This record gives sequence, structure tokens and C-alpha cells, in this order.
Amino acid sequence: MFHNQRVSEGIGITVLKKVIDGIDWINEWIGKILYPLVMIICLIVFTEIVLRYVFNSPTIWSFESTQFLFIICSLLAAGHLHQKNAHIGVDILYGKFSSKWKLITDILLFPFFLLFIGSMSYFGFAFASDSLLKLERTGSVWDPYVFPLKFTIPIGATLLLLQGVARLVRDISNYRQGKRLSSEMESENIGSY
Repeated sequence: MFHNQRVSEGIGITVLKKVIDGIDWINEWIGKILYPLVMIICLIVFTEIVLRYVFNSPTIWSFESTQFLFIICSLLAAGHLHQKNAHIGVDILYGKFSSKWKLITDILLFPFFLLFIGSMSYFGFAFASDSLLKLERTGSVWDPYVFPLKFTIPIGATLLLLQGVARLVRDISNYRQGKRLSSEMESENIGSY
């Protein structure tokens, strides 16, 4: 009986590790896709500057294009940034905590993260769906559709939420095993199950 229970727990841990590795892979892949978009934004801005000031022929699409691409990069990269521990934080107190207390703090604060990001995902989907039903446009001279952009809100929030759950599982696992991870190890996503 104990053997079957251990085997079952081992299978569950293996499945959980594969799910979390899958979440990491998705956010890593999305991050790699988004990096070139930043270069495209720079190229569009440079092209607009040359067209406007050298040839006196500005475009009607460049300003909104760069705004749209920047919003896409910002929202969809949230999970990737969380995975890399690259979000901006206020480390006045947290930075002075030991690794153990950082784990405890992250675990205890997760319900607030879940509430905020879960709400962002839920209400963002309603917001984007409403825009789709109306076939909402910007109202500018170029007048592109807005709903594809608005769908990046719930998608980005969901990716961030999934990465947050993956981090929570790692934090709980590391705390239960008594590990004291350094900040370098956390940023490299090293953790065992």
C-alpha cells in the first residue's frame, strides 16, 4: 500500500513538473517572439522621423502602430518577465529578508496576486469581447480595429497568472524541502520538486 502511494505521488510530481516546465516554455517562447518587436518599433519610429523631417512626408499609421506594438510587448511579456524575476519591485524591506523569509512572503502574498491578476484576466476578457462585438475602431485617420489589441489584456494576464502559479509551486516545494535559494538561483528559475 505504501509503495503504491509513493508511486502515485511520484507520478503526480512528475506530471506537475511537466506542467510547470510547459508554462515556463510558453512564456520563454513568447518572450523570444516579442524581442524582435521592440526592434520593429525602433525601425518604424526611425522611418517616420526620416519621412517626416527629411522628405516632409509623414505617415498616418506609424504613431498608432508603435503604440499598438508597445502595448502588445508590454502585456504579453508580463509572464516572461515574472519568469525571469525582472519586474520592477520595491526592495526596501523585501531586499533585506533572508531567502527563507522571501519564500514565506511570496507564498503569503500569492492570494493578492491571484485576486488582482485573476480579475485582470476575467474583466479584460469581457472588455475585449465587448470591443469585438462592436468591431471597435480607434476613430483616427488610419482607423484600425482595436479589439485584437484589447485581447492582449486577458491573454497577457493569463500568462502572468500561470507563471505566478508555477512560481508558487516552486516556492512551496523549496520551502518544504528547507532550501534557501539565492536571488541568482531564483532569477535562473532553478528549483527542484
